[in-house]
Amino acid sequence: MSNPATQCLIYTVRNHKSHLKHLRRSLQCVMDNLVPFVDKLDIIFFYDGGTEGKINELLSELGITNEVYFRLFTAGQPSWIGGDKSYNNMCRFWAGVVFRDPKVLEYDKYMRLDCDSFITEPVGRDLFAEVGDGVYGYLTGSIMHCGSPHSRELNQTIKEFEITVPKDKLYGTIDDVRQGMLYYTNFEICNVQAINKSLYMDLFDHLDFNGGIYVHRWGDHIIRYAGLHLFFPPEAVVELKGVGYNHQGYTLVKGVPQTSEQYTELTKGISGK
Repeated sequence: MSNPATQCLIYTVRNHKSHLKHLRRSLQCVMDNLVPFVDKLDIIFFYDGGTEGKINELLSELGITNEVYFRLFTAGQPSWIGGDKSYNNMCRFWAGVVFRDPKVLEYDKYMRLDCDSFITEPVGRDLFAEVGDGVYGYLTGSIMHCGSPHSRELNQTIKEFEITVPKDKLYGTIDDVRQGMLYYTNFEICNVQAINKSLYMDLFDHLDFNGGIYVHRWGDHIIRYAGLHLFFPPEAVVELKGVGYNHQGYTLVKGVPQTSEQYTELTKGISGK
């Protein structure tokens, strides 16, 4: 009997043609450029109703034989929020809900990819092993600052929680974090067990109760950056160098950030782009 996988790849998939179109290419990139270097990798899809059959068609078409699990996406908005808040729900899921999902908790680590996230070159090694005992893996150039109003009141709200925490439980303070600093989380490797058992989750509960994910559209990327800064030592966060990657306007070629013009030139004639 083979050993179970200790790492998984997670996607969230909406019931949109564009999501499924991009997902096909993303999965093909995974099979070509990631899977050959990982001992065993399960795939979990958190999906909108109506997409499971379509995803299965893609898996069959691409000849994917990895263990695959489907989980209905249930990270919904609070009752006092009206309208379509699907983007906010996605942010809430990745900010904290994912670390409490029973299926995800069966694994040591997960890698996140969005449907339009593409690993464009063979990674050449096991990225999960490279994170090792660390808590978080991020790509070169993916520490950024967002100057939009969508981080409004975040640091203040985090400070309300921070002052309740004994100082010997903190590795940093939110006072040292510029509001809007983020990890570009459409690619990340997270140590599920370490984060689930940490004060990061208590911070998430505080922010979740506040409602700023819906009122101000706080994203998981800015919450992740602040939470890791407060509750884990710097050496627990690992930069994954040399990875070829593309997500919208963010492109790495052999780990080197590219301008949009450079990427267009490099990808001329590539089918499926």
